[in-house]
Formats: sequence, C-alpha cells, structure tokens
Amino acid sequence: MFLPKRSSIVSLAAFLLLLALPAVIQASESPYKDAEAVAQAYFDAMRTGDWHGMARLMDPNEIGKLKHLVVTLFSSAPEDDPEVQEAVAFMFGPDVRAADLAATDPADLLAGLLYTFHALTPIIYESIEILGSVPEGSDLIHTVTRFTADIGDIDVTQVVVISLRLVDGMWRVIPSGELDAVISALEQAIMQMTP
Repeated sequence: MFLPKRSSIVSLAAFLLLLALPAVIQASESPYKDAEAVAQAYFDAMRTGDWHGMARLMDPNEIGKLKHLVVTLFSSAPEDDPEVQEAVAFMFGPDVRAADLAATDPADLLAGLLYTFHALTPIIYESIEILGSVPEGSDLIHTVTRFTADIGDIDVTQVVVISLRLVDGMWRVIPSGELDAVISALEQAIMQMTP
C-alpha cells in the first residue's frame, strides 16, 4: 500500500489546520458582516465535517489551480499502475479513479483531500473568535481570528488571518499559503510513485 512520507502528512495537516478553523464565532456588528458571515459558515462547515460545504465557500479559481496540478501530476503516471490508483483512492476517496480526476469538480477533489487528511490528523477546534476585518480595496478582506484547537496532546492558540475575495458578487475564502505545502506534497508523492 502506498503511504505518503510523514513529512508530507505533517505538511498537509498544517494546511488543514490553517484552512479549517471551525468553532464558535461571536456575533459582530462589523461593516464587513457579509464577509464575516461567509467566514463563519466556513468554520461551521469544518466543525461539522462538511468538507464539501467548506470547499464550496472557497475561491473557485484557487481550488481550480489545485485540480489542475492534481490532474497534471496523475496524468503523467501510468494509469494502470495499482500504486497510482491506490494513491488516488487514499487521497480523494475509494470511489475516485485516476481516470476520473479530470472530470471531477475541483471542490469535490478538495473535499476528498480534506476528509482524508483530517481523518489522519484529528484536530478538535475548541473556539474561534473573529477579532475584526481589514479591507484591501473593494474586493478583498482580511479577517483576523483567534482560535484554540487540540491536536493530539497539544493545545494550540493562535491568531490567524483568513482572507476573502469577492468572486461573482459573493465572498469566498482564499486558501492560505499552506496550499503550496499540499502541492509540494502531491508533487513528491507522484515522484516517489513513478520509476
């Protein structure tokens, strides 16, 4: 069975930690309440394990980049290789085949990835508070949050900025820089699988 290296799992866990900050969000009278409501829905989806809901609140252009990379990487690997299929099933779910990746909705791919890696690295989000938001132009808002989470035996309290972009009239969460760590981990996994 193909299993990614521990460093790849840690990188993906860091990505999930910064992406998925569910919990209780306190009510706010902020002038940016629409963007903050999207942030709250995003956190609530993560808290309840609604990976599809969480992925659908993200900027579709950004998660489309992840899909493009996934399709590119897996299309370069031999489709009939059982290790390739095992890796696809491990990362995106048992019903997903390498040949189906190009036709799969980007949000569904991300949801499968989030489910898998959250299962590998259980994180209990205890609380989150939106401290405020700062606009950058008319279509970008940075929401400052403080969260407390339990990762195994470690309690973590951290201030994190979640950015949201106005896309087709709706606020969408922009994946954090940890998406690059996921992309690197995927690239390393494919390189390990190909001769």
